[in-house]
Amino acid sequence: MKDRLPEYRRIQLHANTFRDQLESCLWEFTWQEEKDHPGRRHAIDQVYYTDGGTEYALYMSSPEESWATTREQFEIVLRHWRPAEE
Repeated sequence: MKDRLPEYRRIQLHANTFRDQLESCLWEFTWQEEKDHPGRRHAIDQVYYTDGGTEYALYMSSPEESWATTREQFEIVLRHWRPAEE
């Protein structure tokens, strides 16, 4: 993890219910990006499995200084997300 996400810091990681799916979790974290977009980054990832077993990961990240806006956008994505037909 140290190589992929230098200075990784977990904000939250917990099971939740998403789209009535009990097999879900929310992971929020920060790290220091050194390659493509250097600087402090903040990310969030909502993972869940459908009844048919398909896994979805709804992920967003941004520079730390833009996090408030990105977090609002993430909530909009979660409210409007519709999976592909199985």
